[in-house]
Formats: sequence, structure tokens, C-alpha cells
Amino acid sequence: MLEMMRFIEGITPQPQTDLRAVLQQHARRYPQGGLLVVCSDLLAADGLAEGLQMLSPPRWQVLVAHLLDPRELRPELQGPLELEDSESGQRLQLTLDAETLAAYRSNLTRWQESIAASCARRGATYAQILTNWPLERKVVPYLRARRLLS
Repeated sequence: MLEMMRFIEGITPQPQTDLRAVLQQHARRYPQGGLLVVCSDLLAADGLAEGLQMLSPPRWQVLVAHLLDPRELRPELQGPLELEDSESGQRLQLTLDAETLAAYRSNLTRWQESIAASCARRGATYAQILTNWPLERKVVPYLRARRLLS
């Protein structure tokens, strides 16, 4: 776990991610396989399924840790507002009312279910990790309970 945390600290964030290319490059670089933990908000999940094809069990044990902010799951915003994508800078003006929030929750659920099903079809484990979970008190026990860490 400490080795993984040191690795994560050394990563330089990129403006865009091509999951397919990153996963395929990793599979080629380490043909012997192993444990791979993909930590992402999966907002750019295009290519995840294709990338996981090269990381099949039993050679690979893949955990897709889907990082979500609790406010994404239960937004508390209402009324007219402007949202800005922190990565692309795109702006969207909308009005959040009960109907819009219901549609959002429905789309969010379908999106998460689609990602989980895609992972399952390719032998990867999908785990939703909330950003407000303390690593040592929530995330590590969560992964141990699912036998992903010893």
C-alpha cells in the first residue's frame, strides 16, 4: 500500500486521459501481469472496456476504483446556475429543479451500472470510493473486506 501511495504522489496530472491507450501500454510494459489499481473519476471512461481487454484474469487482477464526491451522488444545488468543467473550461447554464435532478440521478445510476457491468465482463472489480472517506479508516478496510488487499 505504501508503495502504491508513493507511486500516486509522483504522478503528474494530465489535462486529458486516454484510458484505452494507458491500459494497453501498461499491459505491454508488464506482460507478466499483476495487480493493477485504476483510480479515476471515470468522467472520460471512453476506452475503459477496450483497455481492460488486454488485462484479463488470471494473469491480471484489476481494481477500478471509481472516485466520486458525495455531492455528485446527492447534489444540493438548486435554481439557475452556470457550471464549468474544471478540465476543459466548458460552461453550461442550466436550471436545477426537481425534474432535472431526478433525470440526473437516473442518468448517474445508469452510468455507474454500465461501468460496473463493463468491468465485470472483463474480469475487473469495480469499487465506488467516496472522496470524503479517510484512506486509512475507510478505503483500506473496504479493499481488505473485498480481499483486494491483505
